[in-house]
Amino acid sequence: EQRRKLAAGELALVGFRRRHHVVPAGVADEIQALRPIVFVHRAAGAGGDAPAGDAVSAEDDPYRDFPVPDDLHWEAIPAPAGVARPPRRPPGRFVLRGFSCQHRDNSRTGRQRTGRGLSSTTRSTAMPGTTRRQFIQSSAAGVVALATPFAPVLAAKKGGVMRMGKAHGQTVDSLDPGTHENGFTIAMTHGYNGYMTEVGADGSLVGQLAESWEPSADVATWTFKLRPGATYHNGREVSAEDVVASINHHRGEDSASAAKPIVEPIADIQADGKHTVVFTLGAGNADFPFILSDYHLPIMPSEGGKPDWQSGIGAGAYKIKSFDPGVRIDLEKYADYWDSGRGNFDEIQMITIVDPTARTNAI
Repeated sequence: EQRRKLAAGELALVGFRRRHHVVPAGVADEIQALRPIVFVHRAAGAGGDAPAGDAVSAEDDPYRDFPVPDDLHWEAIPAPAGVARPPRRPPGRFVLRGFSCQHRDNSRTGRQRTGRGLSSTTRSTAMPGTTRRQFIQSSAAGVVALATPFAPVLAAKKGGVMRMGKAHGQTVDSLDPGTHENGFTIAMTHGYNGYMTEVGADGSLVGQLAESWEPSADVATWTFKLRPGATYHNGREVSAEDVVASINHHRGEDSASAAKPIVEPIADIQADGKHTVVFTLGAGNADFPFILSDYHLPIMPSEGGKPDWQSGIGAGAYKIKSFDPGVRIDLEKYADYWDSGRGNFDEIQMITIVDPTARTNAI
């Protein structure tokens, strides 16, 4: 059937170099007009005749090695003058203007094509109400929009309640940050706690409770300046003493914290006034500020050199309304959070739904 349609000019062979696909003759005309296709092959005298002088000899046809049935005679119609040849495209399926075609590569397989072998078929997948021209134009516009680095971003809409089902959560979960090890507790601690630093979307380090930091020449001593005005949910200001107590919670021989290994290089921590903390390391580490972004290391209010993690009072964008380990946590927006660009929901309800089917049904 394909041989008959090729001979009748209903189908055409569109190719560049040694790659080809069989398409309807009308599509071949549009392809050649809009795309830098090198040659369009048709059965000789079967519609779509080339303008005078456009036919080329077999020696000039880079597609000449493609074997075709002996009873079909082919003319090679070159692309419009001045159009550069496209690069070789990889084999595989592609969609072009509403038609799905299979790419063939004779040069790799080395197989001789027969009439039956020309079944690199075309099947219509045209989208209702969309022309092939519109498809190409809209696709190109979409690619450009995605590639634009400064595409407009919708402003955050504030208010409302966010409910989420988490695949983690256990009855032994605790507010002690040294024990956090699953998706529920990690999300929870980032909701109600504040951290010295965090890793931004671009991989760079961003200050949170720490407004700035400076190393010594040997990067073994780091001085952090705290952000003035950052407060806990009880209204108390975050202090350097709180930072010392919070990090020391994970240090020492008696510590059972999962973060103990990552803070082990710290030789000493001292508060230098209310808003300055000095870390002394056992050896230089240029990446030390990144360590303080670890989810085990939130800054908590302290009393007598000990952090108060039991109360659930943190310095994050949300404060704990209720917490039932292994079941759910309810958070509400902290109105005095220092960063007005965060905490856009009025409330967050995070529920443990371990079973994937139940999570899907909950949607």
